[in-house]
Amino acid sequence: MGYQEIREKLPFQLSFVTRTTTPPYEDLYNSYDLAIGGIPFNLAIDENNPLTRGTAQFKKDQFDASTEPGEQSLTGWWLRSQSSFHLGAGLRFGDPQLDESATFRYNLSEGVDVWTLGQVTLLPGTVKIHAASGPVKMVTGVFSGADAYYRIDGSTVVRGTSAGTETTIYSGANPVLAITTDGDDVYFADTSAVKKALHGSTTISTEWNLTTATSVALGWVKQRMVIGVDNKIHVPTFGTPTLPTAIYSHPNTAWTWSDISEGPEAIYISGSVGSRSSVIRLGLDNTGAVPTLSNATVVAETPSGEIIQAMRAYLGTYLALGTSKGVRIATFQQGGSITSGPLIATPFPVKSIAARGDHFLCGYSNAFSDGQSGLLRVSLATVLDDGRQPYAPDLQAHVIGSVDSVAVFSSTGKAVFGVNSQGVYLEDSNLEVSGFLQTSNQRYNTVWPKLFKRFNVRGDFPGAITVSTISDTGVETSVLSVGSGTDQTQDFSINYPDSPQEFLALKFTLNRSLTDTTKGSIFRSYQLKALPGGPRPRQILLPLLCFDNERSPRESVQGTAGWAQERLEAIEALDSAGDVVLYQDLKTATSLLCTIEGIEFRQTQPPAKNTSRTGGTLTVILRTLSL
Repeated sequence: MGYQEIREKLPFQLSFVTRTTTPPYEDLYNSYDLAIGGIPFNLAIDENNPLTRGTAQFKKDQFDASTEPGEQSLTGWWLRSQSSFHLGAGLRFGDPQLDESATFRYNLSEGVDVWTLGQVTLLPGTVKIHAASGPVKMVTGVFSGADAYYRIDGSTVVRGTSAGTETTIYSGANPVLAITTDGDDVYFADTSAVKKALHGSTTISTEWNLTTATSVALGWVKQRMVIGVDNKIHVPTFGTPTLPTAIYSHPNTAWTWSDISEGPEAIYISGSVGSRSSVIRLGLDNTGAVPTLSNATVVAETPSGEIIQAMRAYLGTYLALGTSKGVRIATFQQGGSITSGPLIATPFPVKSIAARGDHFLCGYSNAFSDGQSGLLRVSLATVLDDGRQPYAPDLQAHVIGSVDSVAVFSSTGKAVFGVNSQGVYLEDSNLEVSGFLQTSNQRYNTVWPKLFKRFNVRGDFPGAITVSTISDTGVETSVLSVGSGTDQTQDFSINYPDSPQEFLALKFTLNRSLTDTTKGSIFRSYQLKALPGGPRPRQILLPLLCFDNERSPRESVQGTAGWAQERLEAIEALDSAGDVVLYQDLKTATSLLCTIEGIEFRQTQPPAKNTSRTGGTLTVILRTLSL
């Protein structure tokens, strides 16, 4: 049977077919082998023009222009290492390009001390030194040359020692509402009066009478007592039991004061009503022989619904605000104003704050992974890229309850804190039995899937370190326990997850020595190794016929004058646009989204005389985008 010649032009202009929105080519008469971007072609396969398919390059060759050599200088593995974690917790994704501090941060931790450069160790445990049946509001002091604390117990005040011995120094008929110290004597207030307990004595004196008070805040600041009674602020005189006229009265009679602290140039008092909370400044007037307090000024307001519940000034520079939402670190400015930093969020209110070294210790109520309570440590050594100070969970009480107070013993420097309805907890000399650090999710600055294959861990192992993986769906799997005698130069395999992941985190659990409760594992560094995962792109090299008239697979001839030139110009337009095109294999009815990597047209014979016809072999190189 002979063949039929078809010499009609196609009913559309090929030079306009340049977008993936163009409908797929429909080969109604089985006339072509394939189509690219809706443009039909036949193959021109021979020994000199083979069709090839292979893996396209999927890893970029990198030029390292940094001043310091690092992992970006290496080929093969995708690497991520960390050798210090001293900039604290809270970094979910460890992408250095997004956060320059990521090299020294991580996601989660409990029971470990991360603040020493280059190592992570177990934190001290805590010991319950006395039980409590209600709120535990206290201050610390010294009694008979030893550390002591004074706490409110309903309508009584007790003095306790670090050994757990408590002595009642006052018992009254009314609930005790507030307590403070001038560093020597202790002052406390019930609903009727402010009383003083002399240092080292059970002698109690009434200093100032109160008209029946609903709420009281006490603060020994700038060598004077400041008393917040309901919505009023008083600065009383010793020896005069009647309170003077209020130096400031909040215009809302429902306002109550929560805490009192001091800065270099002023006294600061926090309070709230309803969903509003602010800090009031009482400035110092130095025009007289003895500085007096000037008018009150609002210097800070928290967002609606965030209530200030505790304040602590430190080093003449910082003012920590414990709120119903977490912690804010403010700084004092010239003239007595303050600038408040971003919120460090906690799941429950921060009701107490103390200071030690370069850190604030904040109440961390019901916030650990088991829902139990302890302390949150906030570092003052630096400020992170997001404006917050580094922070990490700290000492644990291993009980549930609101952390009502936290203080530091002066002679030992040990932290002591009170948990509502539980008791008083003291920093111990024994370490926690275990603690963990979970790294940030490592995704290598791309959401492309990765195959996480190997890791390395280094440290000292008086107690074992257990390593677990956390998949991108949150599945935790223990993969290794590292102990003494482990070869720290070797890599360890990651057997799960065994499928490509967008990101992976490692969890290192440190354990205490089985023979010495004061020693535990020291975690120093890790390295994670991965390879690009997911579908590999393919490169397809297609030799194509591009003539005005071509013989189809059915032995028919199709085309017309100018047909080759139109298709060549259409393919060149697609190549210039750089857009995604649809590659159709018309014989197998399959299609792939691709980009054009290159084109080449070769015409080996000149056109006939007196014509301008184009005809030759067109080579198109495609790179797949999906399989």
